[in-house]
Amino acid sequence: MRPKPLEQLYEINTDTDCWEWLGYIGAKGYANYKYYGKMYKAHRFVYEKYKGKIPQGLVLDHLCKNRKCVNPEHLEAVEMVVNSRRGNAYKVTQEQVLEIIEKYKTGKYLQRELALEYGIVQTQISKIILGVSHFSFLKEIKNAAEKT
Repeated sequence: MRPKPLEQLYEINTDTDCWEWLGYIGAKGYANYKYYGKMYKAHRFVYEKYKGKIPQGLVLDHLCKNRKCVNPEHLEAVEMVVNSRRGNAYKVTQEQVLEIIEKYKTGKYLQRELALEYGIVQTQISKIILGVSHFSFLKEIKNAAEKT
């Protein structure tokens, strides 16, 4: 049986640009794709289709932190230690990110204090404040602030 075209197996979330998988999602939240009888992690399959082979020794990091996402622009080939470190940095919600920005703007908090309060690393606080974090909504906030 011929597999469905990939473009029919995901839906684009217009808020995040994530290509959210509509097929089977495994127990750990990752999308799976059965292609001619063989099971693949869908994000790996799509990455290799659009960007080429994943270099040996590297894993794919979901920059958007959405495991159902198969958008190759949201995937980066990195060492496992980098992927693990980044994963620990994304334990905050969108609401908490906005709180961090507002608290920092008051001048009453150091980045390291905010990192301790929210349980993330200081470098992630810095990225949030600078608007270069992988939270896509921060780009919108930064763009809106620059216009005013």
